[in-house]
Amino acid sequence: MSVTSQREMLEAAIAADFDDLAAHAAYADLLAEQGDPRGEYIQLQLAQENSNQSPRLLAEWRQRAHRLLLAHQHDWLGKLAPFMLDRKRSTVEPDTANIEYTWKRGWLAELHVQDVRDAFTRVLADTPEIRMLQVLALRNTRLPNNHGPLEPLVDSLYLESLRTFALGDPESAEATADGEHVPALIAHLPHLQVLDVRATSVPVRQLVQTRLPRLRELVLDYADEAALELLAGNRFLTNLERLSIAVRFGTRLRPLDDFGYPGPDYWLPPDELRAFLHSAFFGRLRDLTFRISSFGDQGCREIARSGVLRRLKRLDLRHCGITDEGAGFLARSPDLANLEWLDVGANRISDVGVSGLQEAEIRVQYDSQWGDNWDYVGDHVE
Repeated sequence: MSVTSQREMLEAAIAADFDDLAAHAAYADLLAEQGDPRGEYIQLQLAQENSNQSPRLLAEWRQRAHRLLLAHQHDWLGKLAPFMLDRKRSTVEPDTANIEYTWKRGWLAELHVQDVRDAFTRVLADTPEIRMLQVLALRNTRLPNNHGPLEPLVDSLYLESLRTFALGDPESAEATADGEHVPALIAHLPHLQVLDVRATSVPVRQLVQTRLPRLRELVLDYADEAALELLAGNRFLTNLERLSIAVRFGTRLRPLDDFGYPGPDYWLPPDELRAFLHSAFFGRLRDLTFRISSFGDQGCREIARSGVLRRLKRLDLRHCGITDEGAGFLARSPDLANLEWLDVGANRISDVGVSGLQEAEIRVQYDSQWGDNWDYVGDHVE
C-alpha cells in the first residue's frame, strides 16, 4: 500500500472517530517516518494526554510541541494562516477576524470566531486543513457589508467531522446572528452532537426535522416558533439529552382573550406540547428548558401529567407566564422530587406557590416574580 493510501485510510479512521487514539498514533508514526515534523508534533500531543507521566517529562513535551507549532503552524493552517496569524486583534479594522483556535492531536480542532465576515468563511469552507474540526463557534455575523457569511459553509467538503456547532453570542442581550442557512448546513454534519443556535431567521420547522442521530444537545434561542409537533415525530433524535427552546419573536398570533386583549405573540397550543411530552423518541432527555411566554399554567399541567418528570434532572420554565395555579400542578406531581434543579424565575408566582414547590426538597430558583398587577416582588434563589 502506498504512503498516500495509508494516510487516506488513517485520516478516514480519525474522521470517523476522533477519539481513536490508535489511529492518531499510527498516523503520527507514518508522518514521522516520512520526515514530516507534524508526526512528532502529534506524538508529543498524544504523550501529554497521559497524565501518569512525570511533571518534568510533561513540561518538556509541552515545550517541544510549542516550538514545533511556532515553526510550522503557518504551513499547517494553509489558506487560513493570513486570517489567524498575520493579523492581530483590532477594533480599527472591521475586516479583522477575532479568532481563537485549538490544536488537538495535531489537528485544528476548535475555532471560535467573534466577528464573522463572509471573506473569512469563503476561505474557511474551501480549506482542507479544517477536515478534522470538532468545534465551530460563530458569534457575530451582523457586520456592515457582510453578505451571507454562513452560505459558503453549506457546500463545504471539509466540515463533516464537526461535533459542535454554535451560532450567536450567548453573552449578548440581543441576537447577533442570522440563521437562515443553519438547516442546510447541519444536514451535512453526520457526527454533530451539540447544536447551539441563538439567532433570528432560523427555519425552525425545517431544522427540527433534520436527521441528527448523534445529537445530544439542542439549543434554540430567538426562535419564532417551537414547532414541537414536528420535533415530536423526529425519530432521528433519540440520543437527545438536553433541549432548550426560547421563543422571543412569535409569528403565530393568539386569539383575543375574554377581555378583548391579544395574547402573547406566539401561541403554544396544548396539543402541540402534549405531542412532544408523550413522544417515544426522547427517553434520554434529562435537561429541558422552555422559555415561551404562552407556556403558562396549562403547560405546567401537561408536564405534570405526562410523566416526563420521572426522568428529568433539570427543568427551566423561566419567562413562561406561570402563576400559582401552574406551580401547584408541578408541586402536586409525585415525580417533582426527581429533579435536581427547577427554575421558575421571572413568572407570576407568589410566595405561596413557591412554598409548595419547595416542599419537594429540590433546588428551586424563583427570582424576579411579578404580581397580578405586574408589581415587582423580588429576587429569590434557594
